[in-house]
Amino acid sequence: MLAKKYLLAFVLFFFTISLSAQNVETLDNAIKTVAERSSEQIILRNIPETFDFTTKTITVAILDFDCSSKTLSEYIVSDLTKYFLRNMKFTPVERQKLENARRELKFNMSSEVDDNSAQRIGKFVGAKVVIFGSVKPFGKMYRMEARAIAVEKGIILAQENVNIREKDIKPFKAQMLANDKDEKKRREAEEKIRKTEENKRKAEKLFKDYSFFNGLLQLGYTYSPDAQLGFSYGVFGVYTSWNFAVPDWGPYGRDPSSPYIGTEPYIEQNYEIIDWTVGYDITIIPNILYLPIGGGVANVQEWRLIKNTWIPPKGSDPWKHTPIIEAGLLLKIPTGISPYISGTYRYKGTGEHSFSISAGICFDNYYF
Repeated sequence: MLAKKYLLAFVLFFFTISLSAQNVETLDNAIKTVAERSSEQIILRNIPETFDFTTKTITVAILDFDCSSKTLSEYIVSDLTKYFLRNMKFTPVERQKLENARRELKFNMSSEVDDNSAQRIGKFVGAKVVIFGSVKPFGKMYRMEARAIAVEKGIILAQENVNIREKDIKPFKAQMLANDKDEKKRREAEEKIRKTEENKRKAEKLFKDYSFFNGLLQLGYTYSPDAQLGFSYGVFGVYTSWNFAVPDWGPYGRDPSSPYIGTEPYIEQNYEIIDWTVGYDITIIPNILYLPIGGGVANVQEWRLIKNTWIPPKGSDPWKHTPIIEAGLLLKIPTGISPYISGTYRYKGTGEHSFSISAGICFDNYYF
């Protein structure tokens, strides 16, 4: 009894294998089967929306098949196109039109296609019917699935499944890696071109109607080594900055035996400083980089400690006035109201060199 069960299982196994072998076709026969059955079913459905009364044929768009090799997809599409060309009742859409549609619709035609995407492409190229599908591994063989839909209403007109011998797909597998590398290079080149064009458009937009003048408004804190308290303010590119030095007016006793009083150096003079400059922020890169150039005056009043009392210098004007020339850079974020940082080199008429650093918020209303 047990032997009969094993014998029955063995017979069923080989029967299944033989049926599978009978249902497996060569790649060329599979393409031919899909083309013949699909065309017959499309014609038998006889849907008016699929008929082109201008050419008196059915305009059909054959999209790339979703498979592991682009070469395999091109081979299938090429053969299907030939079969539909031979059938006088069909007019296949040119491959170049489909490529243009892919670029215009920003659609990757080599990836899996759904009905909605197929309809979009079909409408774009003026097709009445769209054929698309895939070739995927199916056990020890491959299965080709193909579908034809009416572009106008999205009705499925034909759907075919055909099994293909694995050895027919192997030659395309050998090319797959090379094709993938080529495809990767092509995509990288396209992406590089796209970014270059995008940067070019941004640059053109950035420098459109370029002018040295601007509408920069700014408000911030300004630091200078000899006058640490300060602020800057500007409207429509014109700015002014003010820096102050407030001395320590604490009492200092004289001790000839030591140069230090407690922990502080022995001090016998102090300086009261008021620096101011006025200038203009020249546009270098619109709404990003500016060149502040200006001039002003450094006002210094020296005080001396005499008998524990701070005495200003004698004369009609106790202040010493020195001209200032400055130039630097101002950098901001290219948005609306945004933070900025600025630095300038300062040259004083007495031959002194200094600098200033400023930070705050600004807004260039020339670009908004």
